[in-house]
Amino acid sequence: MNKKGLFLLGFAEGANLPLMAKAIYYSFELHKGQKRNDGTDYIDHPFDTCIILINNGVTDEVTLVTGLLHDTKEDTGISYSDLLCAFGDDVADRVSSLTKEKGISLDLYFANIKDPREVLVKTADRMHNMNDMAKCLSRERLEKYIKET
Repeated sequence: MNKKGLFLLGFAEGANLPLMAKAIYYSFELHKGQKRNDGTDYIDHPFDTCIILINNGVTDEVTLVTGLLHDTKEDTGISYSDLLCAFGDDVADRVSSLTKEKGISLDLYFANIKDPREVLVKTADRMHNMNDMAKCLSRERLEKYIKET
């Protein structure tokens, strides 16, 4: 576990959020060995997404767990039923809504994000991506991503 994960575990334990603690370990294991475009460990992205949520006053456990797991279906191949068994329908539904399925337009994808908790997670996700992408994307790709955001 890296320092960000330890920070999040401390927060989860201090705030009595046992599902969040479980999601920290779960996400860490699922993303083990994955790298981001800038070469950093992938796990930093969901951890940083969750930290952004916390720093902006989010304390709702479902929202924080969704932040930790938001890329698991898309990037690790975990199924909805696995998420359902491990975290319940509220989290599994939120993560599924935030998973961009192949062939779906970006407009339709964003239009389907309606739950306020999903909006918070997607906003934190995009904030973190924009910060990281500025380091490794071409100007053209970065401009396109900024317009989408």
